Amino acid sequence: MSEISQVVRTTSKTKIKKPKRYHLTHYYNETIPDDKYENILAELYDIAFHSTAAELSALKKYQHLTYGDYSYEIVQTKIEVLKLDGLEQNYILHADMTEIIDAD
Repeated sequence: MSEISQVVRTTSKTKIKKPKRYHLTHYYNETIPDDKYENILAELYDIAFHSTAAELSALKKYQHLTYGDYSYEIVQTKIEVLKLDGLEQNYILHADMTEIIDAD
């Protein structure tokens, strides 16, 4: 067997690491009127507008809700959009991200 064929047979496979995924947790702010909150939920989290009342009810009950399975860049963008939207409307909106362990 030639040296070249030995090298080819002994090369190892390269494993590609899957990117990390994140949940976004949104915290409830009771000072924001319900109609404004429904708009925020519909726009930021892609919730159908007819479902926002139920989503807002759950947010009030639990004081926070967790959304999505996002890449790092997407979740960071959503948090920044949330904060900027809050500043524009004079509301304090808070969210953070949590890495999903064993996301496959």
